[in-house]
Order: sequence, then C-alpha cells, then structure tokens
Amino acid sequence: MKKILIVYSTPNSKLNAAYITFVDSKRETLDKLRYTVRNIEDVFNKNYHYPYIIFSAEELSTEYKELVSSLTKGSVSFQRVSSTEYGYSKSTSFFRAFIARRLQFKNEANTKKIRFKSRLFAGTLYNHQSLEKIDYFWRFEAGTEYTCPIEFDPFQYMQDHDKQISFSIASYGQPETVPTVYRQVTQFKKEYYHLIENGTTDHHNIMVDTSSGDYNYCFFWNNFQIAKTSFFQSEAYQTYFKFMDKQNGIFYESWSDANQFGKKDIVNL
Repeated sequence: MKKILIVYSTPNSKLNAAYITFVDSKRETLDKLRYTVRNIEDVFNKNYHYPYIIFSAEELSTEYKELVSSLTKGSVSFQRVSSTEYGYSKSTSFFRAFIARRLQFKNEANTKKIRFKSRLFAGTLYNHQSLEKIDYFWRFEAGTEYTCPIEFDPFQYMQDHDKQISFSIASYGQPETVPTVYRQVTQFKKEYYHLIENGTTDHHNIMVDTSSGDYNYCFFWNNFQIAKTSFFQSEAYQTYFKFMDKQNGIFYESWSDANQFGKKDIVNL
C-alpha cells in the first residue's frame, strides 16, 4: 500500500487566530463540547495548538473548565458575555417579543435563548474584549464533528488569499420567519448608500431572484464559519448590524444571525 505523506505547515507566530463557541453550563453541553474539542484536536489542531475562546452567559464551574482545557495543548479562555451582548436590544418591546413567541410556538428556534444567541453572533459579540487582538476566528458548535483530516491551515489560507468570510452550507429559510428582512436590507441600502460598494457579487446573484428582484430566502450557515474578525468589527458592518438590530426582527419575527449575516452580501459592504 502506498504511504501518504501529510506535511503540515508551520503555524504563523504572527497570526492571531482562535476557535470560538458559545455554551451553557449543562452537563450535556459539557459532554458535547468535550467531544468536539477532542475531534478538532484529532483532525487538525494537535499540529497547530490554536487557542479556544469559550463564551457563556453564566459562570462555568472549575471542573467544567478543567475538563475542557485538558483536551488541548493550546490555551483555553473562558469568557462571560454581558446581558447587553446576550439579551434583548434596548429598543425591544418585551410584550411584542412575547406575543411573537406565542404566535410562532411551532418554530423550533422559538426560545429566548436561541434568539439571544442569534443576536450575539449577529453583531454584539465582535466588540468583546477577548477578540480585540484576534485576526481570524473559527466558529464551531458543541456536539458537531469534523469527519476528515484537515491537512492545511485554513487560517493561513484566509490570510494568504485575502479572504474575509467563509461558509460551509447554503440553505433556504422559511419565508414566514423572515417576512420583512429583505425590505429592511433594501431600506439600509437607501439610507447608507455611502457604505455600499459598487457592483454586485456572486452571493448577491445567489440570494436574489434575477427575474423578480425579490429575495429567494437563501442564506449561508455561519455555525462553522472561518472569518476575519475585523470585518465584523468594521464601521460598515457594525452600522449595518445596529440598523438591523433596531428593527428587532430576531424577536418580533424569527431572524437568525445567519439571516442577517448573509444579507451583508446583498448590501455588498
């Protein structure tokens, strides 16, 4: 049998990159987190030792932290997010949010926690102090698995090829959960035209019906994305996020962070 030689590149000491995720303190979540961290180490990170940043809204126990940290030679940082970051917007009507949840009781994402997490990853997280010096982040979800060895450094690839955003899955959403999202994106384009780059992108063509000009409800999953942190910290993106945040579509409808993130390709920031 022919031997396959896998050559791993040397980690760039000047490249500050990290894995990030958000968890709660449940034992079930801890088990899932340990499973995925062990998997990431096996298929890739044992050769690079990139750090992990584990975000949570509640304090995690010392045992929890030790059981996760023991799985990697890289550093593991546990960071709390505030109620401002993980919670309602200042402009949210609690009553309207409550009514929306009652009307959407069959929606699997119809919980406050999922909506808070969507808002966190849509925009509030990226100004967290722990991400100030991180050039690129790789988001993962506890309980997921990478089934193939990763034989190159995706962070280095992103930098070498001047990439800002990556995604792994494109899917179609349910129209009834995002009835006004495209209208709000269009309004943003009118009000903040100076932030919009000229021309269109391939992503724009994917997400808009070329015959009608309407949104076709395609969106990019960002649960497994690798991205340049400065993109989400930029004035253009934060202006876009704050505009969308004021519409409260996450709480009054059922927008997700993926829905909002994907629309940045429509507005072409």
